[in-house]
Amino acid sequence: MFETFFICVMEWTITGKPVQAWLADATSISRKTWDAGGPIRATAKARAAKEIQEHCIQRLREKGMSETEAEAWLLSFPDATDEAPYCLSRLIRMFALSDEPPPETLALATRMDELAHELGNSKSNGNFAAYKQALLNAPLVDRNYFADTERELGIDGIPRALRQAQMADNWEGLENSIQIVTVNLLVSLMACWDLEFCRTYSPLMKPFPFFETVMLRLVNDQYENPKLGRDGIHRPTKVLLDLLAMMGDWIRHHGTKPLRKIQVREMAIWLETGNPQIPAQKLWNWRRGRDAFLIDDLEVVWRRFTGAYDDEARNRTIPPSPLPLFVAAQVWEHMLVEIDRKKRAEKFFVMQPWYLWWWEYHRARLAAKGITWGDHPWPPCVRNQSSWSGARLPDSSRSSQSSGRSSKSRDSQ
Repeated sequence: MFETFFICVMEWTITGKPVQAWLADATSISRKTWDAGGPIRATAKARAAKEIQEHCIQRLREKGMSETEAEAWLLSFPDATDEAPYCLSRLIRMFALSDEPPPETLALATRMDELAHELGNSKSNGNFAAYKQALLNAPLVDRNYFADTERELGIDGIPRALRQAQMADNWEGLENSIQIVTVNLLVSLMACWDLEFCRTYSPLMKPFPFFETVMLRLVNDQYENPKLGRDGIHRPTKVLLDLLAMMGDWIRHHGTKPLRKIQVREMAIWLETGNPQIPAQKLWNWRRGRDAFLIDDLEVVWRRFTGAYDDEARNRTIPPSPLPLFVAAQVWEHMLVEIDRKKRAEKFFVMQPWYLWWWEYHRARLAAKGITWGDHPWPPCVRNQSSWSGARLPDSSRSSQSSGRSSKSRDSQ
């Protein structure tokens, strides 16, 4: 259920190429074998697992971890098997800000993994009745997870996809419902992670939908002005780089200057200060989606933006890079932008109201459990990046209500 998403996130954030190619480089198993699903013999599987672990430990060593620390970090992950891959909980652990992953998000991811495991077992056994029962009766999946537009979220009626699932009498009849549930589960998980990221990374600040700020955004209201124009689209990676530059500048000045918007030419100067230099063209390519922006790029950019030197002897202590925000931007970059290179066209999906509904849902849920955030307001240069109504109100604890418009897409030729 989530295996494809897990593999895609690895490609979007770490490998920059098909995971099968990365596995072939990291092990003695050929790319052809990985393309076919991986080794079959137990001895080959064991050898590959050992080689992957050694490869990961070496990468962690290169990032400054001792071998003992690297091994301890890898042991913090649950054992993954073909039957129970723990895809979402593994992602949350991999991209946590510290050794302690966000507890509420990890718990939610684990519950989603358990549901996926149950559904996967029923599907592999061809047990339609058990599959349908698991989908409809799972405590985690209330009717909101069947909403296929934000207008169906929080309503008293039954969403169309839920009615379809209830009436389905074959596998085909459940396809649409399971696709909608899967999307809502992922959006729900991102919203919960967003809240815990904000609370951990900026504990003095009010709750704020940071992941929504790096969603794809259209400059004009498409109902009032449908023309996109050359700079009518703010891609997730572009907005992420703008936020990283603002945060980096604040750290550079030890918090003595207010957050401010940084010009692209100033970012380019920062990136050229170091060895190897990052040319301005690379920055432009990242911002326009022409080059992949990977985790290794993030670490270098974060050091340059914060004014830390690449030379370890001269390096100073800086806050960790905002990994969850980076992951969110890469997820949105690929989920909300579809590119047809043959037709030289792009399709963009705008779903801020949908996402913000889930963010408000989890904020209320976590608050009911006694979880709190700070009370300092975010500066305008950050708040202005968000379409959340609370970002523009004096009291940002007020609930954001959907405008009632459906999530929309836009084709660009």
